[in-house]
Amino acid sequence: MDQPVLGRPAEAHEAGAHERDARRRRCEAEYREMPGLKLTAAQAARLWHLGIDESARLLDSMVDAGLLYRSRDGAYLLLWS
Repeated sequence: MDQPVLGRPAEAHEAGAHERDARRRRCEAEYREMPGLKLTAAQAARLWHLGIDESARLLDSMVDAGLLYRSRDGAYLLLWS
C-alpha cells in the first residue's frame, strides 16, 4: 500500500501562492505603466485571462493595499502615479 507523500499539499499551496504573487505583480506593473488604465473586473478578467471572481479578488486586494481605488461605476483605477 502506497504511503502518502508528506509535504505535497504544502508545496502545491506554495506554488499557487507564488503564481498569485507573480500575477499580482504583473497587474500592478500594468497599472503603473499605464496610469490612466481604468478596468472593470470583467475587462481585467479578459485582459489577464482570469475568471471574473478571481479578477475581482485580485483588484480588491490592490484596493486594500492602497494601489487602486474603485470608482462609482465599478472600474478600478490607479490611486496615485
